[in-house]
Amino acid sequence: GTLTNHLSYVFGPVIDALKKVGFEEGVNLDAVPYDWRLPPSELERRDQYFTRTMRRIEEMYEKNGGMPVVLVCHSLGTKTGHYLLDFAHSKDKEWCHKYVHTYMPVGAPHLGAPKAMRGSITGDKMGLEAFLNDHQALAMGRSFGSAPWLIPAVLPSFAPSTVYVRREGAFEICIKSTIDVGPLLDDRIDLPEKLELMLRHGNKVLKTKFSPIENHKVTFEGRFIFATGPDGPFAKQCCKCCSVCCQLRCACCPCCSNNNLIIYLGEPGLRVAKGTKKGAETRRKCCSENDKLIWLKIFTCWYIVKWFFIAFGYLVYFVYYRGWIKLGDLINRAADRTSLLAASEPIKMEEFVGDVDGHTVDVELRNDFRQTRCCKKAMPVIPTITINVKWIPPEIEFNRDSKGCQVAELPKSNTPRRIGELSAIHYNEEWEYDACSGYDILKKEGFDNALKCVSNVYDADPFEPRSNGLKAPPVKNIKAVYGINLPTEVGAVYRRRKAVVEKKNKVVSLYTLDRNAKGKLNDGLVLENGVLKETPDTPQILCGPTNFRSSALAKEMVLCSGDGTVPYWSLQHVRTWERQCNVSVTELDGAEHREILNDKRFHRTLVDYVTTKEDAAEKQV
Repeated sequence: GTLTNHLSYVFGPVIDALKKVGFEEGVNLDAVPYDWRLPPSELERRDQYFTRTMRRIEEMYEKNGGMPVVLVCHSLGTKTGHYLLDFAHSKDKEWCHKYVHTYMPVGAPHLGAPKAMRGSITGDKMGLEAFLNDHQALAMGRSFGSAPWLIPAVLPSFAPSTVYVRREGAFEICIKSTIDVGPLLDDRIDLPEKLELMLRHGNKVLKTKFSPIENHKVTFEGRFIFATGPDGPFAKQCCKCCSVCCQLRCACCPCCSNNNLIIYLGEPGLRVAKGTKKGAETRRKCCSENDKLIWLKIFTCWYIVKWFFIAFGYLVYFVYYRGWIKLGDLINRAADRTSLLAASEPIKMEEFVGDVDGHTVDVELRNDFRQTRCCKKAMPVIPTITINVKWIPPEIEFNRDSKGCQVAELPKSNTPRRIGELSAIHYNEEWEYDACSGYDILKKEGFDNALKCVSNVYDADPFEPRSNGLKAPPVKNIKAVYGINLPTEVGAVYRRRKAVVEKKNKVVSLYTLDRNAKGKLNDGLVLENGVLKETPDTPQILCGPTNFRSSALAKEMVLCSGDGTVPYWSLQHVRTWERQCNVSVTELDGAEHREILNDKRFHRTLVDYVTTKEDAAEKQV
């Protein structure tokens, strides 16, 4: 449709360009689509994709008189194509040289793309903003088995760090408790069917889903996380007007309230609409007293005036209370809006700082929490809820000597690296940021199953799909084409979400982009809304055919950036293969990563290459 046409053409324009110069589908032009959500080993296990693709290439070779093919791949398809060549080489050492004339990677993330890491952590709508909300984008980004394939396994020595995390701690509060709410509802006429639990730390409030009341008991469970400063929730200094109050650490002080946790119990609807036995009895007595003297009041002028006001009061009562309040209560119930039924005393969270093993606390809930301490009534049984409070300190120690970070390095490697002037980013001179490995931040996000997938699927694969881009594929010729000079993401700055509640069967993100982060950057790099980007003014080392990790990589320095998705250091890595095969590179200024497939300059480059005779041998695509 109109909204998706610009997202869905893929190789259509390329096929049309080749047909115009005489290529025919099924003869010397073919396409081999694949399920891009799967890891490569699963593509072969489930679909026999690479085995079938080898057969189709062999059939084209035979149909066209022994002409080898040009294998054109784009984006993640270039990693799939590279895997295919390694797979075929393992079956027959001469297969690639016989059947493949040229491997043509287009917009290839040879070393991965940092944007894939951000998509796993915070979600990526992939241009489908009109169709996906934030939660759906997060769930989609975390569901792809191919995501680790695009996350860089290693970084060149000259690349900036790709993950920065703000140094901050957090309180983790786990709840699995049954509350006897009978004492809270003894005086109630209409009993609620369900209740909601709310936790407030400072100005941050988290809620559970409504839980049903069964036999005057309700059960809550969940995990709540509140972000704090690196040393805990303490305010640096109190305001002058409340210095005495702060010495007492009371809940009414705006400075001290940020250190306290309060637990609330809520019920659907408006509080003023909840009828109590005591209130009903008071109204009944008032009405009966008025009824005894009603006729005497009518015959007395003074009482006639008073009766008028009494009648007016009844009218207001029935219209306002029985009308608007009941209507508002129904609307709030339908919208699951709550009113407070009970609350706890403020819990001083500073007492739990440093308690990394967790501490169990029984918290009392009272329905007279709005009254002063001296006016609180005695309750025969006080409902309690059991919570476990755990302090989570900043996981990574600040180290100015570290040089950068490897994104998603192997679990056994714990040493992050850092690059020069991005070693510390300050926001209002209050926060510090640590370079972090991708493995570490995925571990913090609770990606245990995903990391097991990396170990059990990718790292166990004999063709090493996450790092096979370091070495050249087993072909004679490589013709690389990619766009340049567009602002391209090379890293991101993350912070903990201020407050998070983890629920069953719902994907949540513990970290988000720190859009307020600022700092001194290397020349040409920009930091926008938490995303670190290279620009056309970013100095880049032009790679040469030497060891990847060697400092002697440089041929020369250029000012350049990637194609809007893949950084320049990942696109141009193909140059390091020049000693293993014939490599030629075409860079298209301003060609965007996906739109390059509809770029006339790329079409001309491709057509010129596949229609030019070299060594009296034609090529097919």
